[in-house]
Amino acid sequence: MNADNKHLIAAIRRDPKNCELIKRKFELASALLATSVVINEEAGILRLGDAAAHIDLECQVSYVTSVVAQMLLPMVDALGRLTLNDLDPAGDL
Repeated sequence: MNADNKHLIAAIRRDPKNCELIKRKFELASALLATSVVINEEAGILRLGDAAAHIDLECQVSYVTSVVAQMLLPMVDALGRLTLNDLDPAGDL
């Protein structure tokens, strides 16, 4: 986990009481994203442009996670607040 990520640091500054929870959410979201990059890379599905052939997998994971870091915590928080009614107001599920 990149503990120096500016988006992570900003989230902790906004809510220092929940520092450990915020760090853990960021770590888990980053791990899920990194796993997706690895799986898709190995399956030949994900190609990060022509330059990707010259970039090792660890660098690709680092790049992708840093690019989406800004939205990781807001996404995790929003998903955590969802209820089944939010997803299916008609009750069809």
